[in-house]
Amino acid sequence: GNFGTYKQGAKLGYKKGWYTGRVRYYNQVAQNNFAYTNKFLAGKPTDTLTNAQNWLNGQMIENYFSLKKNIKASLTAWHMQGYRGVAPLMFQPKSVAYQRDDVWRVMGDVKILGTKTEAVIRAQYFDERIRFNDVASFTPINSDNRAFGLLLEGEYRYTINKLHGINIGLNSSSFKSTAQDYGTPPPVQYRPALFVSHRYQSANQKLFTTISIRQEAVTLRNTQNHALISIGGKLKMLPIVPTVGADWNFFGPLWVGSKLSRVYRYPSFNDLYWNPGGNPNLKPEDGTSAEARLTYKLKKKNLQAQASAGVYHNDINNWIIWLQGAGNIWSPQNIQRVVAQGIEVQADVKYTIGSKQTLTFDGRYAYTKSTNKKRG
Repeated sequence: GNFGTYKQGAKLGYKKGWYTGRVRYYNQVAQNNFAYTNKFLAGKPTDTLTNAQNWLNGQMIENYFSLKKNIKASLTAWHMQGYRGVAPLMFQPKSVAYQRDDVWRVMGDVKILGTKTEAVIRAQYFDERIRFNDVASFTPINSDNRAFGLLLEGEYRYTINKLHGINIGLNSSSFKSTAQDYGTPPPVQYRPALFVSHRYQSANQKLFTTISIRQEAVTLRNTQNHALISIGGKLKMLPIVPTVGADWNFFGPLWVGSKLSRVYRYPSFNDLYWNPGGNPNLKPEDGTSAEARLTYKLKKKNLQAQASAGVYHNDINNWIIWLQGAGNIWSPQNIQRVVAQGIEVQADVKYTIGSKQTLTFDGRYAYTKSTNKKRG
């Protein structure tokens, strides 16, 4: 938590005809200058924490448009900036380190509804910057890391009849980072994807199934500096990823569900390019994931309850893990095979008292056992 926290916020809305708009602002300041007993110094004196202040503020502009009865659109812009002082350790006399964050996001979509169809086009751009400064460090630090992203997606849903429906989509993601520790030229990654799914629901609404496949590609880093919207190199086709899932209401309030899918994860920017330690020779993670779950659902006038217990089994080849190596430098490595399996139990209860009061309860428990079958 924070000590000496002050929060402010304001919002303004406007609605007329086909347009609805909102403007929001929030601000938070915390000094964190509390007293504490310093057990690391002789006599255990009472000190006051310094350089632990932080502040955060942001602005959001939301715009919603009803262009026609069946055509909706939205455009949202969000900006957040923050400052966080890094307090000294108990054995340090002082600290002047701090971190500055600056995030911009712009998101928009257009939705077109038909009798049996729904088409959606989405776009998002983000610019995230993190600056860290510690001139008093043994090795002075003044880092400036920045990441850009552009995401475009088109999705088409078609309802064949009351029982069957299909979903087809195209996704394009472009990422670029100018983090100092990634080296030069800054890495750019372009990832197009195609996905198709089929959904089924029985006439009595007791059985639901989904089958989907996803085909993705990725560019590899090369020696040229590419713009964010550039493909920036030769595309590498990744394996097709299928998923099959089902939920069945087999008795009263009891449901049983299962899901089986392929898992394929391409290494992240940090895994590949971080300096020191990045490993450009990493292999993608590849494996399978299976889960099964029994769920109890209850819904009455004032009471809603849901409890479930499930098991899962993941078998992953080339699992990526960061390990400490020569010179105490951490670097990601592939483990040839990791099997992770376990159980999950959860319960949620919501009880409504009158018209204004609600009593809620939720609980979670999870147990996972991971085994390294062979280290590469």
